Amino acid sequence: MADSNGSAAGVSGGDQANEGPAALLAEIAARLKLGTAEAIREAGRLSLGLPEGTGDTQKYVDEVRYATAFGLELQGDAESAAELYRRILECESSEPARRADAGFRLAIVREAQKQYDESLRLYRHVLAQDASSPTVVRLSHQQLAGLLLLERCFADALPHIEALLADAEYRGPLRLFFWFRYLLCLLKTGGFALSPEALAQGLPAPGGQVEELTVGIWTEVAQEAELTGFPGLAKDLYLRLLEMNGVPGVVRTNCCYRAGLTFESLAQWDESLRYYEKAIHAPDAYPAAQAQARLRLAELLFLSEDFEAAQEHFRVLIASPGLGPRRQLECQLRHAVCLLRAGRADEARRELEACRERATPHAGLDVKADLLLAELFEAGKDFRSACACYERILDNPSSEPQERAGALLRLADLRRVS
Repeated sequence: MADSNGSAAGVSGGDQANEGPAALLAEIAARLKLGTAEAIREAGRLSLGLPEGTGDTQKYVDEVRYATAFGLELQGDAESAAELYRRILECESSEPARRADAGFRLAIVREAQKQYDESLRLYRHVLAQDASSPTVVRLSHQQLAGLLLLERCFADALPHIEALLADAEYRGPLRLFFWFRYLLCLLKTGGFALSPEALAQGLPAPGGQVEELTVGIWTEVAQEAELTGFPGLAKDLYLRLLEMNGVPGVVRTNCCYRAGLTFESLAQWDESLRYYEKAIHAPDAYPAAQAQARLRLAELLFLSEDFEAAQEHFRVLIASPGLGPRRQLECQLRHAVCLLRAGRADEARRELEACRERATPHAGLDVKADLLLAELFEAGKDFRSACACYERILDNPSSEPQERAGALLRLADLRRVS
């Protein structure tokens, strides 16, 4: 019997054929043996003319058809291959195991053609056959799970992934890949309930080698855990990935940033700060992740009133390529606030004035700059400059009603004072 890779034992055994199709079978076998693209195409044309047989004759016809179909499939003639697989699948006198093999290969062809509904039907048909070999069953579960995940049918994919994970022969990087797909399905369907012990058992040991195939799904599952309210799971996944070998540098940088986020969600502030620092100073540049890590670090320092430390990070972020123009301006405002709260009023004023000039296309940020400038000028008893700030706020079409109302009241009070 042929296995799932299309090998067909006995193609050279034309002596088993009856006299009728014997010459045609021998000619097809000879062309398959040549192995050239032209010879395989000719074998495909000849195979379409093979009559059905009985007993050993049908067995040999199916072997020749299967080998020809696989050769056509490899050289990209999908429709000719599909027709030969279909004939084996639908021939009632063919051996059940051969029909199951042909059904699987036909499903593969249809999947490659993006005929997903037909492919799903064929994989399910193969799984329903008692004669399907363990290899074909395993591969059908694998392909079905992949297709269902592509269609975002997570609940439907789960039984096929569970079947793979229950298969003792399913080992190595591919098993780990589908174990992460299993976690993803549990998270997507709201059914995640793995104990820490079960999670630890599923993860590879620290210091091991991780395949590139696995890295993407590993980080996808960790981010899904963040989104679905499992920051502890996400943290454990990021930290273990950072302990593995073979992880690309930019992924490590991003993992440090994401780990910082999970520690922040868990209110573990010191660890959060530490991992944001790791991301910022990582040797492999990932500007977007490093800018976000610096921003979160700056915000945490700001909230803890460590204005001197925070202002340095906001200063760097003003020109960070990992942030858009508006976010850069927001960082410039924050930088000015830090300088103001740290008692560096002159520097704060210059920063706010620069920010107000840059903020013209960004509705609202120039208003915030004027509010802070007015606060600064009032503290320094420069009421005329403060009044100018409030007047600009009143004239600014992007100012909010409460901002205009507050500016109007302060303007009235300052005019009485002066």
